[in-house]
Amino acid sequence: MTSLEWLGRKIMRELTVSVIIPTYRREAELCHTLQQLLDQDYPPDEILVIDQTPQHEPATEAFLNQLAVAGTIRLIHQQMPSASRARNCGIVEAAGEILLFLDDDILIEKDFIRAHLTNFRDPSVAAVTGAIWSERGQPLPLIYELPAITQQQPLGWMQVPANLAIRTEKILLLSGNCSVRRSVARRVGGFDENYGRYDYHADYDFGWRIHLAGGKILHEPRAGIHHLAAPRGGCRVERRRRSVPEVEELRPKFYFFFKNFPTYHSAVPILKLLRQHVVNRANILRPDCLVISLWRALVALIRAAYEATFIGERTLHQTMFDQANRMSTARTQHL
Repeated sequence: MTSLEWLGRKIMRELTVSVIIPTYRREAELCHTLQQLLDQDYPPDEILVIDQTPQHEPATEAFLNQLAVAGTIRLIHQQMPSASRARNCGIVEAAGEILLFLDDDILIEKDFIRAHLTNFRDPSVAAVTGAIWSERGQPLPLIYELPAITQQQPLGWMQVPANLAIRTEKILLLSGNCSVRRSVARRVGGFDENYGRYDYHADYDFGWRIHLAGGKILHEPRAGIHHLAAPRGGCRVERRRRSVPEVEELRPKFYFFFKNFPTYHSAVPILKLLRQHVVNRANILRPDCLVISLWRALVALIRAAYEATFIGERTLHQTMFDQANRMSTARTQHL
């Protein structure tokens, strides 16, 4: 073993890792995800499960309670479903120097955590985002070079594919498979909870703020996942009509652009969203669907603009303040 390899292993041993998994109405998939983490060749120092499920199936409940009683996981219950709020809760509660955020329905290799952690040997690395090799059981092709669109300024970074097979710097973080230094996550304020229950673009926002703070973000293909996107559970919009978007499907995406970029940069991506979700072929052929879609898009635009202009982001610092208030109130009531 060379001195460099010895130093690398020493640094790896000194880094502590907290895995943070927000979960909502997931059963067997959650249990399998947890079991894979327990079977890692470099096991995490702690696993925090932020559970937003009102009532699990008996088998899942028994499995989670068994792990919690044994101290294998920390089970934290959160009543209101919100992935960003759950991740912020994890940031506040976690003890590890490295925070690894994962979805609750994934398949991973045994060296997955090691692949993430190796990158933090470099003290300049603030965060790592892993690859995604399949979605819903469908394999994604390996991509070995960045598409030309990713070089376009200022928003080309949003187009970096998740199935990129080369290690490179990037800005786009994927909250279902990313690791961040705890000090960095706290310094930038964690996740903005204004993105709401469905959480669209909250991870884009998180990565962008890390980038603006001078943090280096790496894409690591060795730390890849297969995303099951289980049909049951999870926080995603369920449309009543296939072509008609929900307000909360559009509002967070509009909010991201209004919040982070001036109008002349935001106009084009917002128009593309309207073309994709509203003025599409299916809605044009159904005037009633087009009217509903236009109305919902208008409501989403107004809400997003208002929140970005007058409310401002609601991030980790507000979460910590709220938790401190709740603890103070609980102590007062106890006395």
